[in-house]
Amino acid sequence: MMQHKPTVGEPIILRDFALHKQEKARRELEIKSSHLSMATKSATARIAADEFGMKPAWFCLRVADGFETDVENYLVKEGVEALVVRSNPQEVRRRRRVRIIPGRAILRGYVMVRCCALAAAIMGLLSVDNVLEILGGPVNPYRASEEEINNFKMMALDGKYDHVDDELAGLKLGDQVRVTDGPFAWFQAVVTAIDEESHSCTVEIDIFGKPTPIILDLAAIQKL
Repeated sequence: MMQHKPTVGEPIILRDFALHKQEKARRELEIKSSHLSMATKSATARIAADEFGMKPAWFCLRVADGFETDVENYLVKEGVEALVVRSNPQEVRRRRRVRIIPGRAILRGYVMVRCCALAAAIMGLLSVDNVLEILGGPVNPYRASEEEINNFKMMALDGKYDHVDDELAGLKLGDQVRVTDGPFAWFQAVVTAIDEESHSCTVEIDIFGKPTPIILDLAAIQKL
């Protein structure tokens, strides 16, 4: 059966379902943008000033591994206060050539955001590509203090994560450790995996009764 092809100048008529699909996608995009706008720095400041008892806090978004920078850049572009703490760039000299190695994420698989815990703001954050969940769940997400995050940033700038401490060389699977830095500071954990090449390890911590695996720089933990 031959299909009719429109001739030059003949209008192309879109079917109703195609128009409906386009309109639905447009509405969903508007809703996502509206929700995400509630997590922006300007909205956070306004809500904190107007709503009694509504204080901003740092929350941890779990993202697809390797997409920390993409998610961080997108949120910052949208006006959200987002943060990935990294080690300092390293200068490597090989064969008379200088190569700059970018800093690595200290808390792999997570992007921290500062906002108020409004349902709309949380929904907006969860709608971002490559965001998998918010730690603790959308109803009562885990909060990190300003002091913990500020200390985390300062220690990274001071170079704490640029080199691995020799005392951690004997770390083994099953070891009990304490997280010393970042949003999970002072949590006790169990080592479940070690990656010497990336100077990191996977530990399991208990957040609201749920075992949660976290990948941390070796310098951010202490053996018990």
